[in-house]
Amino acid sequence: RNIIRNRRFSIINIAGLSIGITCVILIMLWVKDELSYDRFHENSDRIFRIITKFGNETENIWTTSPFPLGSYMADKYPDVGAYTRYSDAGSLVKFEDKVFYENHFKLVDQSFLEMFSFKFIKGNKGEALKSKSSVVITESIARKYFGDIDPVGKFLTINKTEFLTVTGVMQDPPGNTIFRFSLLANMEHVPEQRLKSWAFDSKTFIQLKEGVSKTEFQSKIDSLYRTILPNSSAIPYLQNIEDVYLNETGKPVRLVFVKVFSMTAVIILLLACINYMNLNTARSIRRSKEIGIRKVTGASKSNIILQFLGESLLLTLISMIIALVLTELARPAFNDLVVKELKIVYSDPVFILGMSSILIFTGIVSGLYPAFVLSSFTPIKALKGVIVSGKFGKSFNNFLVVFQFTIAVILIIVSMAIGKQIRYITNKDLGLNKDNILVIPFIPELKSKFDAIKN
Repeated sequence: RNIIRNRRFSIINIAGLSIGITCVILIMLWVKDELSYDRFHENSDRIFRIITKFGNETENIWTTSPFPLGSYMADKYPDVGAYTRYSDAGSLVKFEDKVFYENHFKLVDQSFLEMFSFKFIKGNKGEALKSKSSVVITESIARKYFGDIDPVGKFLTINKTEFLTVTGVMQDPPGNTIFRFSLLANMEHVPEQRLKSWAFDSKTFIQLKEGVSKTEFQSKIDSLYRTILPNSSAIPYLQNIEDVYLNETGKPVRLVFVKVFSMTAVIILLLACINYMNLNTARSIRRSKEIGIRKVTGASKSNIILQFLGESLLLTLISMIIALVLTELARPAFNDLVVKELKIVYSDPVFILGMSSILIFTGIVSGLYPAFVLSSFTPIKALKGVIVSGKFGKSFNNFLVVFQFTIAVILIIVSMAIGKQIRYITNKDLGLNKDNILVIPFIPELKSKFDAIKN
C-alpha cells in the first residue's frame, strides 16, 4: 500500500537500489570468475607450481625452474607423488593439404594428464603420451585438421620432419585455467642437453601425497639448489595451482585488482543503502502521524521496527528482480569490456548464497537506521507532526549525506580518469599509419623467403 500510495518515492528508491545491485552482481560475476581459476582440478589443493626466489629479494622472482628439478624432487623426496614439466614448442603442423603454425603446442610429461582434471574424450588417458611419437589434440584442433573424421591413429607432420600419431582427443581447456594448449606432445622432444641443464628455463608442477603439509615440505627444499649449485642463492618455492593465476608473476598483481573491485562493489552497495536511508529519513514527517496512531493503538517499538525492515526487504526484493533483468541486458557489453564469457547460473549454490546475502544485507542496512529513527517518535508529538532530532541524529544524517556525495564524486573522478586513459591508448597518434600494416609471426622457414613474402 505504501509503495502504491507513494509511487514517485518508491520509483526513486527502487531505481537506486536496482542500479546499485546490478553493478554489484556484474562485479561479483567477474570476481567469482577470477577466483575460480584451476580450482576444478580434483587434487588442486596438493598441486603446486615451482617458482624461484632469490634469497630475501622480494622483487627478484622467476616463474621458471630447471628441467631436471621435477625428477630430482620425485627421487629425493618421498612426499612428491607426481610431477610434470610444461614447455612451449610452437610448431608448423600439417595434415594432408592443411598446414598451420600452432602457437599453443606444448610439451609435457605423461603425468600431466593424470595430475590435471582436463576431460579426455577419445583414447587411453593413461597411455596417451608415453611414447615420443604420440600427440594429444583438443577438440578444436581435431575439427580444424580432420573435420568429422576420427583423428585417433592419424598422423600429423611437425615442422616437416617429424610424424606424430594422434593418441587422444581432449576437450578444449576451459577459460578459467592458466594452461593454454591445443596440442600436447612428449617432453622427450626437448634436446637432451637442455633436459639435463639446471638453467631456469622450464615450468615444473608437482603433486604432493595426501597428508603432506606444504609448509613442512617447503622447509625441506629450501636448500635444494645450494646442494646442486653451491654458489646459487636461488630457492625453489611452492605456489599452489589455485593461486597461480592471481599471482602469475609470483607477486599478487591480479589479486590486487580482485580486492579493489570487491571493495568497489561493497562501496556501491553502501551508496545505494545510504540513498535509501536518506530518502526514508527525509520522509519521516509524512509518516509521523501513521506511527503516532500505531503507537496509540498499542504498537510497540519492535512492531514498528519490524514493519520498516519488512518494507525495506520487500523493496530490496523488487529491486533485485529488476537488477537481474538489467544484469542480463548489460552482460554482453560487460563481457566485451572484461574480455570474458561470464554467465549467470541461477542454480549455482554460490550465486544463490551471494544473492541471498545481498538481499539480507541491503534490506537490513537500508531499513535499520530509518526504522530506529521513526520508531523512536513519541506518540503525542508524532500525531502533532512535531519531529525533533537529537544532536546525534542530525550529525549522523549529515555524515551520511557528506559520505554519499564524497564517495560518488571520487568514483566519478576515477571513472573519468580511466576513460581518459583508455581514449589516450586507443587514439594516441603513434607517428605511423596503422592501416594495412600486418604483423606476421617469425619462423625459421620465413628467413630465406623474406622477399617473396614481402612481395
